[in-house]
Amino acid sequence: MAQGQLIALGATLDLLPVTTPSAAKAELQQAAATFERATRSRITADRDSARVLRRSVQAIWRDPGTAGDGSRPAMLLDAALTAVAFAIHWHRKHQHAQQEAAAQQALLHL
Repeated sequence: MAQGQLIALGATLDLLPVTTPSAAKAELQQAAATFERATRSRITADRDSARVLRRSVQAIWRDPGTAGDGSRPAMLLDAALTAVAFAIHWHRKHQHAQQEAAAQQALLHL
């Protein structure tokens, strides 16, 4: 299940630079690029769990109540921080040293 969610999270991180002020774009782009390495695994991704996460992100993205007040990128960033911390733990537990290191680097950029 987690592998599919990691892939969906990677796609979510790609959205963050689009939703944020230009001052933060470079760091968020670097976080997305770095995290992409954390999504690589020999474990088969569960597409259903990835789909659920994507729907949640789309709900945040489309919520008219968060259109211009800055809360949309803040909510996505908050979710991303939590999910990247989970990714670090998950990769550590499964002894994926390279992916764990990539997730830690992404966390620094976030």
